[in-house]
Amino acid sequence: MDNPIGKIKNPLNTLNPSNPYKDVSSLGLFLSNLLKVFTIGAGIFVMVNFVLAGFNYILAGGDEKKIETANSMITNSIIGLAIMAGSYVLAGIVSYLIFGNPTIILKPIIYGPGKIQ
Repeated sequence: MDNPIGKIKNPLNTLNPSNPYKDVSSLGLFLSNLLKVFTIGAGIFVMVNFVLAGFNYILAGGDEKKIETANSMITNSIIGLAIMAGSYVLAGIVSYLIFGNPTIILKPIIYGPGKIQ
């Protein structure tokens, strides 16, 4: 008897039959996209935080409390950058343990609108 819901084909294999990630579940691609979004968001936040800390430092006018606030903003931004770098190391380890390849989460091939090969 036929399936009443139908059969769903993987669109990645339809767009590119030579897809190297055919055997990988979409979990790896989802985690990769999630990591990229968080990295971009965190990078923008760190950059804005550095700029604001610089303005606070310049406008402190010798006030020790404002200088201390600016220094703590810079320190927190550097800690955030270290956490972002650590997340890539952790993603590589998890990717290797789950998928057997450390680059599946870090360097996926994502197909979207545009020229189809």
